[in-house]
Amino acid sequence: EEENIHISLAREKMRPGVEVFGYFNPHRKKVGPQETFYRKLKLIFPLRLNMIWNKEDKVHLSPGKYQFKATVGYGFEEKFDEIKSENIEQDILNWQKKSTSEYVTITVT
Repeated sequence: EEENIHISLAREKMRPGVEVFGYFNPHRKKVGPQETFYRKLKLIFPLRLNMIWNKEDKVHLSPGKYQFKATVGYGFEEKFDEIKSENIEQDILNWQKKSTSEYVTITVT
């Protein structure tokens, strides 16, 4: 039986109780109209996760077939300049739009 895997490369809300020293703006890549931006994603298990956004620090998967989808975040540069520092996390989450792929079958070896 296949399990579902959802990887988000979008900026997500930090876990409650997590305090960071400063807030890091998301990495941005300018893509013009009718342009395409490709990025390869290589997942090596056990997969290390960032504890700012995740409850677990690693994910272990057994070999097998999985249903996989990915989410990416995007936004418009002129709107990014309007972000204020008082509530920067919420401002970035409001600025960011998300797009999620359909599920595809992957094999973990």
